[in-house]
Amino acid sequence: ILVGSVGMIVFVGNTLKGGGGASVSKQIITAIGVIVFIIFSYYYINHLLDSSEAFNNRMEQTLAGDSSGRDRISEDIVDYLLNKASFVQLLFGSGARATVKYIGIEAHNDWLEIAMAQGAIGIVLYLLYWFGFYRHWKTMTKDTTERFAFGILLLIYFTKTLFSMSYNDMPIYATCVMGYCLAVTTSK
Repeated sequence: ILVGSVGMIVFVGNTLKGGGGASVSKQIITAIGVIVFIIFSYYYINHLLDSSEAFNNRMEQTLAGDSSGRDRISEDIVDYLLNKASFVQLLFGSGARATVKYIGIEAHNDWLEIAMAQGAIGIVLYLLYWFGFYRHWKTMTKDTTERFAFGILLLIYFTKTLFSMSYNDMPIYATCVMGYCLAVTTSK
């Protein structure tokens, strides 16, 4: 929800300022759509608060700082890496799904998952991947739809690395957009 909200804010902001060649009519339609969406969301959330005990409980847990056990998972992985992993495991990792094997659950964090599975070498390669992603975005022609779409993908999927599993869960529609943007921008 957080990543989607940030992506939506960036999208709406870009459209309202006329980025990517947005016409005035597109800007007006986007502004009206945002207002309708905000009003709809307000009433929908109020309805959930009034009628759903499960939603209220989850909201209270979130506001109280409940991270669904992700902090414990992270602590367990860091403890394993610092106190139980061999030098070879730290360097090359413990293999695919090592977090499930040693901790009992996936990391819900790409960096910790890769540290366990592929070690320091995997982390370096993943850093190079993200650096290349960012560098390519920076070299793209400004104010183009492709650059904007590629930037949104960068924002969404890099953010997901911190609390989700983006590197093994990129849907086909996202990879199609990425492939299209890369094809268009590298063929020029």
